Amino acid sequence: MKRISIFLGFLVSATASFSQKNSPLPYKNPMLPMEVRIADLFQRMTLEEKVAQLQCHWETFAWGTVVNDKGEADYDKWAKFAPHGLGQLARPNELPGFGGRSPYETAFYANQVQKYFVEKTRLGIPIMFHEESLHGNQAKDATNFPTHLALG
Repeated sequence: MKRISIFLGFLVSATASFSQKNSPLPYKNPMLPMEVRIADLFQRMTLEEKVAQLQCHWETFAWGTVVNDKGEADYDKWAKFAPHGLGQLARPNELPGFGGRSPYETAFYANQVQKYFVEKTRLGIPIMFHEESLHGNQAKDATNFPTHLALG
C-alpha cells in the first residue's frame, strides 16, 4: 500500500511539474478531465469557430480552392477557404481531373490537411474525415466488397 501512495504522490507531483513547465492550454492538457478541457475550449472559441465545427465540405466541391496544381494541400488556400476551422472533410479521395486518389494518396493528403488544422489554425482543433465505404474504401485502386445492401 505504501508503494501505491508513493507512486500516486509521484504522479501528482509529475503532473503538476508537467503543467508548470510546459503550461499547455487547459483544453490541450491530457492530464485534465474531459469536462474541464471541453469547457475551456468552448469559452475560447468565437461564434465563427463554433459554427465552423458544424460544417462539412465535400472534397469534390472544394478541391479547386484548397489544392495546388499537383492536387496537394495548399495551406494558403485552406486559410482562405476555412479561416475559422472546419468540422469535417468528406470524400478526401476525390480529385477531379486527376482520376481520384489511391488509398495511400488519400491518407497522405488527409495527413497534410490535418497538419494544417492542428498546427496552423488559432486553436489547433483537428478535423474529421469521412468517406463512402459501404463496400470498402471507395478510392482509386482500392478493394471493394459486395454487401447485401448493394446486391439488393
